[in-house]
Amino acid sequence: MQKKNILITGSSGYLGRNLLKKLANKASFNLIGLDIKPHKEIPGSVNFINMDLKNIESDSKIFKNVDLICHCAGITNSHTYTGNDYRIYNVDITEKLYQEANKNGIKKIILTSSIAAINMNLFDQDWPVDETNNSLPDDEYGKSKKKQEEIASEYAEKKLIQTIAIRPCAFFEASGIDLGFRLTGSHMIIEDVVNAHISAINVLFDNEKSSKIKMF
Repeated sequence: MQKKNILITGSSGYLGRNLLKKLANKASFNLIGLDIKPHKEIPGSVNFINMDLKNIESDSKIFKNVDLICHCAGITNSHTYTGNDYRIYNVDITEKLYQEANKNGIKKIILTSSIAAINMNLFDQDWPVDETNNSLPDDEYGKSKKKQEEIASEYAEKKLIQTIAIRPCAFFEASGIDLGFRLTGSHMIIEDVVNAHISAINVLFDNEKSSKIKMF
C-alpha cells in the first residue's frame, strides 16, 4: 500500500517535533516538516523544508502530493505578544495555509487549536462544550485561536477541506508535571497531545470513520 504524505507545520516547535518523532516510528507515512528553522530533534527520515509560513504562497510546490496537513505552527499565549502578532502568526498564516491547501487539492487538515478558543467562564453551559458554542474568548490569543477554527469551518461548510481541531490546554513533559501544577490549573502531558493528533490522523485517513463525522 502506498504511503501517505503528511506535512507538519511548526515542526521545530515543542509539539511539532514530538509529533514527528512519534510518527517517524510508523512505517506507513512519509513525513514533511516545515518551519522557519530546523531542530536537532527532528528525525533524519523527515523531509525538512526551511520556510517562513508568512511566505507560503510563494512556493506552492511544497504541497504537491501531500495527503494531510497537521497545522501545529503559531505563537502561544504570552504577554510578550500583541494582538497584531496573534493576527499575523495565528490567523493570517492559517488563512494562507487553507488557501494553498485548497488550491492543491488537500482535503484533510488537523488544526492545533486551544482550550482558549472558548470563554472559560461558561459555568451555565452543558459540558463538554463543542464547536457549536459561540462564546467570545477572554483574550487576544484565544480570539486568534477562535478565528483559526472559523477559517477551518468556512472551508468545511463548502465541503472543501475536512478538519479535526484539537483544543489542548497547557502541556508539559511527564517529568515536569510539578511545573504544570504550579503554573496552571489545567494541564496535559505532551504524550497525550501527540496521541490525540495521531488518533485524528488515523480517523481522517479511514474513509469509513471520516465519513461519519462532521466536516469540521
